[in-house]
Amino acid sequence: MAIADIFDAMRSSRVYRPAFEINEILEHLYTMITNQELDRELMEEFLQHLTLYPKGSKVRLNNGYEGVVIKARKHANSRPVVRVLKQNDEKLDKPKDIDLNRKVNLIIEESL
Repeated sequence: MAIADIFDAMRSSRVYRPAFEINEILEHLYTMITNQELDRELMEEFLQHLTLYPKGSKVRLNNGYEGVVIKARKHANSRPVVRVLKQNDEKLDKPKDIDLNRKVNLIIEESL
């Protein structure tokens, strides 16, 4: 319950701060595992039942690409397939699909 509670609290906006991005929450949770404040096995089980970036989510990648998730993965839920529609706020002539499971240098930086 603690993992779900922390995740929900960090993902929700508060009057004193905006919601955290998924990658920030995961960093925090894994730090808590490293500090032995949370159980790694329970964390992995929690993540198995969570779709971090559901199909249709709008995202920005660390290289300036913006797009929409077209395929979420159950076992690599932070590495979906993204249809890129913009680069650095400019619309692309032709959208392109990027499988983040195959492009390890790319990460989702922000949900839009």
